[in-house]
Amino acid sequence: MCVCLMKSAMTNFDIAAILPELRQHTIGGHIHNVYQISETAFLLKIQPNNENLIIEPAKRIHLTKFEIKTPPKPSQLCMAFRKHLRSARIVDLQQPHFERLVFIDIERQRERGKIVVELLPRGNMILVDDQERVVVSSRYMRMKDRNILRGQQLRLPPQRGKNLLEVNEDDLAQLKAQGSTEAVRAFAQLFGIGGTYVEEILQRAHVDKSTPAETLSDDQIRRIWQAISELKDTITAGPKSPAIVLDDSTIIDVVPFELECYRDLNKRTMTSFSDAVDEYFTHLSSSERAERQEDLYSAKRQQLERRLTAQRNQVEEINRSTGTLRTMGDLIFRHLNQIGTVLDVVAEKKRSKVPLEDIRKSLREASAEAKKPYPYVADLSSRGDQVTFEFDNMQIEVEARRRPQDQAAEYYDKAKRLEAKISGLENSIKETRLLLDKLTVKKAEEERRKIRPEHRREREWFEKFRWFDSSEELLIIGGRDATSNEVLLKRYTSPEDLVMHAEVHGAPFFVVKTRGTQPSPETLMEAAQACVSFSRLWKEGIRSGDAYWVKPDQVTKSAPPGEYLTRGAFMVRGARNYIRGVELALAIGVTTRDGRVLLMAGPPEAVKNKCTTYVEIRQGRGSAAEVSKRILAILEKHVTETTRDELRRIAKDDIIRLLPPGGVEVASSISP
Repeated sequence: MCVCLMKSAMTNFDIAAILPELRQHTIGGHIHNVYQISETAFLLKIQPNNENLIIEPAKRIHLTKFEIKTPPKPSQLCMAFRKHLRSARIVDLQQPHFERLVFIDIERQRERGKIVVELLPRGNMILVDDQERVVVSSRYMRMKDRNILRGQQLRLPPQRGKNLLEVNEDDLAQLKAQGSTEAVRAFAQLFGIGGTYVEEILQRAHVDKSTPAETLSDDQIRRIWQAISELKDTITAGPKSPAIVLDDSTIIDVVPFELECYRDLNKRTMTSFSDAVDEYFTHLSSSERAERQEDLYSAKRQQLERRLTAQRNQVEEINRSTGTLRTMGDLIFRHLNQIGTVLDVVAEKKRSKVPLEDIRKSLREASAEAKKPYPYVADLSSRGDQVTFEFDNMQIEVEARRRPQDQAAEYYDKAKRLEAKISGLENSIKETRLLLDKLTVKKAEEERRKIRPEHRREREWFEKFRWFDSSEELLIIGGRDATSNEVLLKRYTSPEDLVMHAEVHGAPFFVVKTRGTQPSPETLMEAAQACVSFSRLWKEGIRSGDAYWVKPDQVTKSAPPGEYLTRGAFMVRGARNYIRGVELALAIGVTTRDGRVLLMAGPPEAVKNKCTTYVEIRQGRGSAAEVSKRILAILEKHVTETTRDELRRIAKDDIIRLLPPGGVEVASSISP
């Protein structure tokens, strides 16, 4: 059985197993945006299929189906990656030499490049150009064997061992050259693969992993070769029974196929290896984040408790000091006559030129003999300017040249000044206690909310397009770009539907899903308004435009002889039914569909009829990013707590996708 240590990073085998699935979902897609979701991890949003690819150097690369919180403001590093990766098309993904490396080949503006993901311990994500020069790197480094510096040629990490997928039986003979090294270590060093799979190979070959490499027999070498061949075939065939491995209830590993060394452990089988890796590393990251939060909580609590202890000690010290000062003042007043007499005697003897030592001696002798008024005298300073008295076991120094009552008053004043500080300290103690209470409440809330990360909301098929429900409850969907225009008309348009188009070059097509009925003039007007509003007329600041509708069989991809139609462009034949002078106007509202909370963008009348809460927007100069934040904030204020939680799950990019091209502002009319 393998040693059950929790896997912290993907292995060579994991990468080889997941790449076919990543290729299937990402090749041909475009990188819509890049986010830095943690200090080391990045999220690539890939359209048109709305895939989220997580890249965490030194750890993982996989698609995720979980909700990922993106930071409100991108880092400088993130902005650098965005500058070069936005709109780049993914061409291919490769694993060179069966190493813990992934090459993501991209093409942008007809220029080729490559994202190099290093999943080795010193992980990195590096963008290189077509000449293999570093454009952006998550870490710039100078090392013994290579440098990673902007503008310099990228050298890959030295190969950690022989490529296991290319070795033959003769290569295995080199294991014996490793001397007395245990077979498991010798194998890992020679082929550069992780301990779990080395142990798996040796276990399948029935070879004790602690066997000295130099003592391996020819038969053992042959069995090791057979085990490697089996794994090669398994990798080539693709993941079978991908699963998360559990030791009791603790997740410890994720595997693309069954391993002998995990035979006796529990497993949770997944539909794909990418899903398994996603589940595993999301759980791992969540656990690590929870541990960090717990550490931060403990550190903060200890800091506040230390502060509270110090504040309490300070109050206690002040109370002790004020008590002492008042007692000293009281004692001086109580023994005012005795103190005054002693001070007069000292002053008289000093005027008579009696040596200070003789004065001190006489005072001490008189005190020892308890002669009045000297029993309270403890000492005389070396300069004769202070007499120390002892009353009720408390020594008080009294200046010889000042009135005792003045000095007593000073002790009272000092006590008052100290007591004045207590009020401020007590307020500080209250604040510290309040902070501790808030921290405890926050911790309790986090504990209540400590649930598994939520899966991303699955989109309805029509959410790939622009969409809204008309006032008479007919679904109207429109293209976002040339590609979605083509998909909409080819795949999602039925013969009984109506096709609406603005009389503007490059405008999107909208399809009214009629369900076999004739749409009302109101619905046709709403579809026309969506057509003109989502066209370039909005960006150009034009307030109205013309639109027309036709039957689907009037729309064709066949161009006249000698002409060519670009992607997303269609020919419209026959009579057109025009709707002229349509005002550009849009609204975004919160609606429910089959029990799910959705945001709907469309003509104001349609949105008002379908949505209880909505925001009207108009042409303006506001950026899509800022306006989308404001729209979400406004909507959140006017919905129930449950709906608010659902709205918070909607990504900012999804709100931006609802907006028309060009500047936009929130209109003054906001509902409900």
